[in-house]
Amino acid sequence: MGITWDAQLSVGFREIDEQHQEIFRRVDVLVGNLRRGQSKEELEKLLSFLGDYVQQHFGAEEGLMLMFHYPLIGPHRAQHRSFVEVFVELRGRLDREGASEAVTEKLASFLLAWLREHIGTADRALGSFLAESGVTERLAPAAVR
Repeated sequence: MGITWDAQLSVGFREIDEQHQEIFRRVDVLVGNLRRGQSKEELEKLLSFLGDYVQQHFGAEEGLMLMFHYPLIGPHRAQHRSFVEVFVELRGRLDREGASEAVTEKLASFLLAWLREHIGTADRALGSFLAESGVTERLAPAAVR
């Protein structure tokens, strides 16, 4: 199962779309390395990067929501918090149990399903709101790199 971003997930806001594409690239690398039995140190680096990047991305999205008074900020933030909680729990399970097939598949399934669902609904709604509000790329917080 390759984990790839596709244009159907576009929210129509370049910086957010680029961040989503980077998250998908990193998740794909992580899952590939998990399945190949990569060293614990290498997996830890990937998990740390992904965890940090996602937090920064959520911060950038939430900054836009605050800046433009997005009416659905509460539920959107709750989804972000929920993701972080499950990600931390699965990361802990990976640390405790190792990269077993069960843990690897649980992590891969969670990441792919959550990303597709969240981006396809909550983030697209945010993108529509920004477009309807006349927000331009230049007004967005600096892209997470």
